[in-house]
Amino acid sequence: MTKKLFLALLVLLAGEQAMAQYGNYKYDYQSYFEPDKRTKVKYYYDDFRIYVNVGAGYAMPGLRATNVVVGVPHANGVTVGNTFNQSERISYNSGVRANLALGFMFNNYVGFEIAGNVGATADEYVAELSGNQTSGYGTDVKVTSSSQYSSLIVPSLVFHYITGVRSHIYAKIGAAIPFMSDITYVGETRQVDGVGNQIFYNSTAVVTPEMFVGVSGTLGGYTMINKNFRLYLDVNYTSLSLYSKSIAVTEYKVNGQDAIESIGEEDINVTYGQASTNRPAVSKFVLPFSTLSINVGMSFRL
Repeated sequence: MTKKLFLALLVLLAGEQAMAQYGNYKYDYQSYFEPDKRTKVKYYYDDFRIYVNVGAGYAMPGLRATNVVVGVPHANGVTVGNTFNQSERISYNSGVRANLALGFMFNNYVGFEIAGNVGATADEYVAELSGNQTSGYGTDVKVTSSSQYSSLIVPSLVFHYITGVRSHIYAKIGAAIPFMSDITYVGETRQVDGVGNQIFYNSTAVVTPEMFVGVSGTLGGYTMINKNFRLYLDVNYTSLSLYSKSIAVTEYKVNGQDAIESIGEEDINVTYGQASTNRPAVSKFVLPFSTLSINVGMSFRL
């Protein structure tokens, strides 16, 4: 008798978890010991074979990385190589991001999803330098870099773990495929001569990264509103670093006057790793895109 009461207590404490573990059946004290009297219940997630997720989140840099500073304007043009670098928490995927996904569940536990992840806002990274290290370019240098609408396509396998009639947790593992990931560098340099005369240089340069596929992993959970709608909350980590492919100088001004024509064509458009007639090959550098993000949204059954 004691053994039976103990087993019954375990079932009651398990609640919805017990219902999930034993399939689409609800177990109470009587039906646990008399399986022929068990009562079948309908789980809402059974209807979500094909679904659409719509949401938003905030992505922060996933780790400390090297912020490479290029696009520095100076008396002889605009730098296109790795001019300065600073170690900091940086990712060109950071900021507020919008999410849209289409998913298909093969059964209640395994499925496939393809998602689009687009930057709604872009975090800016500012490098302000002065002193001896900037003497070849000016008295002080400021370069602001960001990647507007930096975007990813993320195909993933989805794994569900049932925690109850109205809720369950999930994990996703997939590839992070970048596109629209150009980085814009806006540079300002001030040069002061020995008698206090000032010259101001301004530039804009755009770096295009090479294609490389990263890895995306997600852990989160759903809670059902009704059979057609559910809310989700998850945490995602994306590991992605890209090498620079090319740079294009789009603006160069001296004291506010357009001076881009004073720069040779081979210095305006440079492909990293390739030498030109009058220039040795410019070394590639790494652009960090890894993020840790928190996302919320709504899921719709189709």
